Amino acid sequence: MGIDQINQAIAQMDQVTQQNATLVEQAAAAASLQDQSAGLARVAAGFKLDADATLAPMPLRLRALAATATPDLRAATRASGFA
Repeated sequence: MGIDQINQAIAQMDQVTQQNATLVEQAAAAASLQDQSAGLARVAAGFKLDADATLAPMPLRLRALAATATPDLRAATRASGFA
């Protein structure tokens, strides 16, 4: 009976370990998304509304922001023609 209890305890520990690993992966993904969101907010700050309430790009500011952005944001900035 003792070996069965040990096997059951080990199986429960394995299940909890797997659940914790999943939670760690989700937390890492959320942190990455938060970093990307902050970078996107910095890039979006490179635009301003003119008197006619239309978007006017600020290429020099975008280039400066792209230099500090993540590789994905730098690629998006280059693709938009501002880099």
